[in-house]
Amino acid sequence: PSAARVAAQVPFTLRKHTLLLPVFAELLLGQFSFSQVLQQPQYRGKALPPDHRDSKLVQKIAERIISAVEEGHGGGFQKHIRKFDWEVVVLDDPTVNAFVLPGGKIVVFTGIIKLMDRDEDMLATIIGHECAHALARHSSEKISLGLFIALAVQLAAYAAQRTMRSGQSGYDSREYEMQRQRMLQQQRQQQMDPRMQRRGYDPRYAPYPYQENPYSNPYDNPYYNQR
Repeated sequence: PSAARVAAQVPFTLRKHTLLLPVFAELLLGQFSFSQVLQQPQYRGKALPPDHRDSKLVQKIAERIISAVEEGHGGGFQKHIRKFDWEVVVLDDPTVNAFVLPGGKIVVFTGIIKLMDRDEDMLATIIGHECAHALARHSSEKISLGLFIALAVQLAAYAAQRTMRSGQSGYDSREYEMQRQRMLQQQRQQQMDPRMQRRGYDPRYAPYPYQENPYSNPYDNPYYNQR
């Protein structure tokens, strides 16, 4: 495919990235992954009903964030958002986690709701942060990068065979991926802070869910350096 068809700008941050996965394939991947999550034995039957207070809380927050996302502020490529089929599920499970799959499939565990003491601002930070993954098409970017890395590894292996005798050190792809993940986390938080504010949530609360969360991975934490 031509460069024009695979190059795009991330909404709001306007960072340029290369995407080899078309939007329709990304949406199918999200729908498939969503159904797979709900069918896992440890989560089967744990989806809370829509009238449960935790479901209502998450749905309320999600709707406000989604409405801000769909306003289209910030520039960058956003046509894919019109094809999102947003869906919210709260799983009654102590897992401290929440995620949004491609296409707008939002999954929140009661473990993180309890850890945040049901605080709307902090939960909005987490849900908005995860929505920015789908908005920025990070899944497609990761798949595209994986293809490039696979090629690079092959080339590096060939080069290593030729340079091993000279004592040159190899390239640490794991450290590169960690640094890249932190960069993506910081950029997606930049995407959501103004959107949260437009819907009445206080973006000053944004660091707290990550600073206070004992389960937070430093490479999945946009505020790690502020601890």
